[in-house]
Amino acid sequence: MILGGVEDGCANGGALGRVYGEAAGVLWVYEDLDGIRVQCGSQGWENKLHTCSYPALKMEVRTMKLLELLLSPTHTIPRDGPAETNPLVEDGLLDEAQLLDVRSDAITQTGGLIFDLRSALEFTRSNTAVIVARGVRNFFWSGPPGATTLTAWSVASWSLSSGQAMINIENSLWPAPGGLIHLAAERTEFYSGDAADLDGGLDYEGLQRIQLTGAIPDWGSCFEVADAFTRGPVD
Repeated sequence: MILGGVEDGCANGGALGRVYGEAAGVLWVYEDLDGIRVQCGSQGWENKLHTCSYPALKMEVRTMKLLELLLSPTHTIPRDGPAETNPLVEDGLLDEAQLLDVRSDAITQTGGLIFDLRSALEFTRSNTAVIVARGVRNFFWSGPPGATTLTAWSVASWSLSSGQAMINIENSLWPAPGGLIHLAAERTEFYSGDAADLDGGLDYEGLQRIQLTGAIPDWGSCFEVADAFTRGPVD
């Protein structure tokens, strides 16, 4: 999506931020990481707040790099999708999805997980899922020693719980002898959609990690959000 020509390196434009509405379509304000800009019909972006003299178009921020979901606390909290597609409350939805990447940003106490959904049993409408945890209190990975080859870690049985104002993600991964991912945070966000131009993946046999670039989703992938959910307090 191209919002007034703001580019983020994705093929179809894209942007990151929060969209505000005022007077039901009279003024729509887009806030990005660099400041505030306003879309006023065909006038394009202005570098300062500008009141439209005629109705402006409502913009939805839906396409961005995966990393932007992790690093931007101002990203718009989207409307929830169908409840039956919400892995933050429904067990089993991410069974057999492959955990690809685990990232922690200590500065903001934020953690992120990328999943390849092309192998998932239940969640089949999109190819990628991202879980962003904010207010992280505990985050660790446990795996077998001595692994030297690429491993496709699949979720054995997806579940999520809450207690003592914390949201806990703890899931076993296979193949044997298995791995374990644990994440406890004040709030979690789930995004599913399609990472662009994936070619291959799923079978890593005989490959080097760099050969998977473009074959599986990563934090640099362009991503179009289809469904999104949150659990925990919203700022």
